[in-house]
Amino acid sequence: MEVFEMNSFVHNLDEPKTLIGKSNTSRRLNRAAEHAAKEFSGLPVGVSRWDILSLVKKLQRELGLTSTQTSHLEFLIGYTRDQDWQFGSHPIIYLTVSATAVKRGVSERQVLNIERALNRAGLLCWHDSGNQRRYGYRSDSGDLVSAFGVNLAPLAACYERFCVLVKAVEEKEHAWKQQKMLLLMHKRVLREQIALHPQAKNYWTR
Repeated sequence: MEVFEMNSFVHNLDEPKTLIGKSNTSRRLNRAAEHAAKEFSGLPVGVSRWDILSLVKKLQRELGLTSTQTSHLEFLIGYTRDQDWQFGSHPIIYLTVSATAVKRGVSERQVLNIERALNRAGLLCWHDSGNQRRYGYRSDSGDLVSAFGVNLAPLAACYERFCVLVKAVEEKEHAWKQQKMLLLMHKRVLREQIALHPQAKNYWTR
């Protein structure tokens, strides 16, 4: 089924040519994620950042994510605000790598490795400053005025696809449960028949 072709979320990956600044890594850049960030126009009306996180959790296995990666994504989402996911803004987390590592209780290298994995899955990219440092500030009303760091716009772009994928996964699970119930019913009927006709036991067990 087409919805299970998770490779459609990931395009060709390229290594950056140069490394500049403290936050530099040999991270791979997902072109699909970069494009999604440029085309970001907000989540659909009535959909929240937590709704799409719920979809990711349901699809963790299908997306090839570990629990650590999903937990980190939840952490990042928690550092955004509702208005960041609306048209005219961007869900960018400008918390530094070092601060993120401290709050997550992991090393900076682990933070960067997790981000690379989420980028390869098409769930984030980076909105970099000239020196690739992460910083930003908000207006008095809480709107992002300027921000450089992790951009979760690609995650928002996956919402419609994830809805379709979750439905397909649920249908598959439902079909499996029906088949399991049918098998159990047949086993029960067989046991009843053997109990009623012990002489047939040798025939069924040959």
